[in-house]
Amino acid sequence: MMNKWKHWLSYVWDIQVDFRSSEYNPDLIVYLSQGRYQLCTKEAIYSHEDKYYNFRKILRRYVNYDGLKGKKVLILGLGLGSIPILLDQLDPGQWDITAVEIDEEVINLAQVYGFPKIQSPISVVSADAAVYVKICQDFFDLICVDIFVGEHTPQKFRTLSFLETLDAMTNPGGMVIYNTLANTSEDRKASKDFYQQVFKKIYPSSKSINAHRNYMLLSHQPSMNQAG
Repeated sequence: MMNKWKHWLSYVWDIQVDFRSSEYNPDLIVYLSQGRYQLCTKEAIYSHEDKYYNFRKILRRYVNYDGLKGKKVLILGLGLGSIPILLDQLDPGQWDITAVEIDEEVINLAQVYGFPKIQSPISVVSADAAVYVKICQDFFDLICVDIFVGEHTPQKFRTLSFLETLDAMTNPGGMVIYNTLANTSEDRKASKDFYQQVFKKIYPSSKSINAHRNYMLLSHQPSMNQAG
């Protein structure tokens, strides 16, 4: 259990609580930051519970949950579990979540710092997401792509064939949410190019939304919700 003094002190400065190294991420650092656990590398923030503002904005404001066939969710890139935590704040314990994460150390950290805060059932697959989607025979109502190695998304996840596979896995009325960086001018150009030249070819009615140093790509035009 989090010590109360550490909780309040974390609003003043970040407190490192764990460090791991893996084949995929030489520096995995867990901080207590603003009362939440945050997973970082030296280059990027991977997750921050419900303060993962890019997905928080999208999940609260731009997803028409009434239009989904069900509540079956696929998350590609786990972090400490920010996306399941955010979904549980909207509808506690009601989601059927599959998370795919290639880095076993990230999974180990999520089990310690994230999973105790997730009420919905979650199945974690330790695998390369590009391989998983090719062999997966399930269909999903919501697919969240949050795959980064440091600050970069590997090219194999930015291809037409990858998006075509995701589209085939999505139930009618479902949505794909794809996280891209928009922190620097180079990030923004790369994200805009990917959106215009690749994403829109598979999802012609898609939308790109600026959300906290990220461009969040939605597979179809969203309807605004009232939640903040």
